[in-house]
Amino acid sequence: MRLTVGSFKNADGKTVGFIGVKPAAPKIPDDMVLRTQLTPVTALTAATAEAWDMTMLQARLVWRMMMGQVSLKNLSGPLSIAEFAGESASGGTVSFLSFLVLISLSLGFLNLLPIPILDGGQIVYQLAELVKGRPVSERAQMLGQQIGIAVLLMVMSLAFYNDIARHLN
Repeated sequence: MRLTVGSFKNADGKTVGFIGVKPAAPKIPDDMVLRTQLTPVTALTAATAEAWDMTMLQARLVWRMMMGQVSLKNLSGPLSIAEFAGESASGGTVSFLSFLVLISLSLGFLNLLPIPILDGGQIVYQLAELVKGRPVSERAQMLGQQIGIAVLLMVMSLAFYNDIARHLN
């Protein structure tokens, strides 16, 4: 059992305290766990392939969100990230490290999106400079930065709204 002290939820207009007792995560029997010995090179190769697969999954999900095929309610913000971090930490070291890898890959992927304020946007500016043979005008860069900040604020606001809506329901 896990105990969380000081948790409150709104029930029918009343604030009610919960202690947050949850059943422990089920333990996987040892005979169902497959352990494999890998050399450092094989482990690095497997980890790289897994990281690539996870990043491509994120790319597909972002694309499907933009196309309206996946709900924007799937965006999570800092509250959900903190909650998942706590749950993964209670699941043990491997679970927590796996969560950290997922968060790192997610942040890296998001940073490479072609939004002007992010690194991906800077790559777009560099590619435009390469094609044009001269730098993008300062006015265009400033406009791009302003649009990028607006897009990021909207996405972050939506993620934070989703977090709050999940916790209130």
